[in-house]
This record gives sequence, C-alpha cells and structure tokens, in this order.
Amino acid sequence: MLAASGPRALAIGILGILVNTGRVSAEPADAKRQADALTRDGNRLGMAGHYAEAIERFKAAEARFPRAEHDCNIGLAYRRLGRAAQAFFFLDRCRSRAAAGEVQAWAQLNLNTTLRLLRRGQFAPIEILAEPPGAMVQISGFAPDELVVPPRVIWLPLGHQTLTTTLEGHAPDVRVMQIASAESRRVHIVLQLVPAPAAPAPAAPKEAISPPFRAPEPAPPASVRAEPSASPLAAGVRPAPA
Repeated sequence: MLAASGPRALAIGILGILVNTGRVSAEPADAKRQADALTRDGNRLGMAGHYAEAIERFKAAEARFPRAEHDCNIGLAYRRLGRAAQAFFFLDRCRSRAAAGEVQAWAQLNLNTTLRLLRRGQFAPIEILAEPPGAMVQISGFAPDELVVPPRVIWLPLGHQTLTTTLEGHAPDVRVMQIASAESRRVHIVLQLVPAPAAPAPAAPKEAISPPFRAPEPAPPASVRAEPSASPLAAGVRPAPA
C-alpha cells in the first residue's frame, strides 16, 4: 500500500487500483471531475470482482482526462482477469508515462510481479519496430482500442498471432506470426506509401465542325443563255428624232 502524502496523495483501494485525489491540471475542471467519478466507479466494480466493467470505466476516464494512473488501473484489472499480456502492456505504459514518484514506483513493482507470471507461462517477449514514425499496431487478442505504438516490447502468448500495422497514407501491413518458444524476437515493419492517384489526361480539343461541302452549280446550257438585245433601246440609247 502507498502511504498518503500531502495534496498529491493517492488513495489505494483494496485491490490496489489507484484513484488520483489531488492533481491540479490546466484541463477543464469538469473533465477532471468526470474522470474522477468514472475512476471511483471503476474502483467499486473492481473491488466487487467485476474487472471487465472496471476496465471500461477506466478507459472512459482516460478519454476524458488522460493520466498515467488510468493505465495502472487497467493493467491491474487485467492481471486480476488472468490476462498477463495486456496487464504488462498497460503497467509498462503507466510506468513510462508517470513522473518519478509514487505512481511510477507502484507501476514498477506491479510490472515486476507481472513479468514473473509471464516468464513462468507460455509467453514470449516481442520487440516491435515500425517505420515511418506514427504507425500503430493492432495485436490479435487485444481490444481494438489497445494499440501498440512502436518502438515497444510486449509479451504475447505462444501460438499464432496477427499483427496489423496502419498509418494514414500507407498500405496496411498484416502479418501472422508463429511464436513457438519463449525466446525473445524482434519484428521490424516498414510501411509502403500508397501511390497518389494519377491525374486524368487532359481532354482532346474538339475539332471545328466545317459546313458540308457543296459543289458549284453547273452553268446553264448555251441554248438557254440570254442573248444581248440588238435594239438600241435595250442598250439604253434613245433613237435620233426623225
């Protein structure tokens, strides 16, 4: 049990699930109050043995007001459920997020306990590396929102495991691993860019439409041609007076 010490003290439930009771934050006060209420509810569920429901509450609290203690709570609840791989994932993340102090020390203590369980069971440590930075890895058996952000070491049970790595603008990488022994191994994933769609070719200019060709009309035959008149009147000349 951690001892309380001043305004930043941590209240520990019977199961060791943490509740932060005095942290000052620049986040909106109502978001923190909501997270604290969800954490207390998770504590009650955990102490009653409803660990899956407690995990849901702690995840909801994290969504409203992120802090390392939520990962510790989730990790401990997973360990109570007998899911050591997920317990290690969250306890390790809690330890890495927490500043040096009571929370980090508590997380390290419980992380060491979980490691002993993993080393006795059918699990293997897997170091996951991924390029480019920002890629996230979904592990089969983990909840969809429990994404691994490389580089990170996780523990996975022996057998077939599927790793799906995604990053916006890149083709996803899906690979099935056969973990046959407890020996450590490294997985290096390199995502490929999705080619940008080719620009459409410019439309061909429309050809000007010419009027249809018309052959010249033939001249009338000579027999019907008008002959010039021999009359001087026809020529516009007035005859001389008699």
